[in-house]
Amino acid sequence: MRTRTRIIVPAVATMLALLAAGPSAAALVDDDRALDAAGNGVADCDGGVQEQSLARLNDLPVPLAENGGPVGVPGSFVNFMTPGNDTDQILVTYSAEGRLQGQSGSIVAPVDFLRVVVTLDGALMPPANDLAFSTDAGQGDSTQVCKRVGPGNHTVRVFYELVDQGAANVLTGTLDDQLLHVEIAD
Repeated sequence: MRTRTRIIVPAVATMLALLAAGPSAAALVDDDRALDAAGNGVADCDGGVQEQSLARLNDLPVPLAENGGPVGVPGSFVNFMTPGNDTDQILVTYSAEGRLQGQSGSIVAPVDFLRVVVTLDGALMPPANDLAFSTDAGQGDSTQVCKRVGPGNHTVRVFYELVDQGAANVLTGTLDDQLLHVEIAD
């Protein structure tokens, strides 16, 4: 119990101090790119019988560098086709060991993070519009996204971005032991 108290009490004290300091200091707490993206709320993404299961694996570490925008994760894409006069549910799971290095070490939001987004034909797949995939120096993480598509050729692709919220550090990282799994259902 003492360990928790040592972590929680300083964090709560910092939050209270920021709030007491006035609107400009409190605004720092609210300016969190991991939480501030607008969402679409609750949605359905139902499918029927599974038609295909496509998986891409990569156990080679992919080095990440701070770059100011999304970058495609090498090898993390899947092409598929939905036949004419058909629609399909596309359920995507992406998992990897994410490492973020160079962050300040602060546990008070906003913190630096590794963002992972999944796109379908170049558009973000819901609900991962502001996903903080990892804020840690090494852990397994996973996300799932879902969307229905119409006929045609389609591409699912994974991108990463190192988000330096304070712009005070040089962030680096690694994605390792990746699995991109695309399920296509009626």
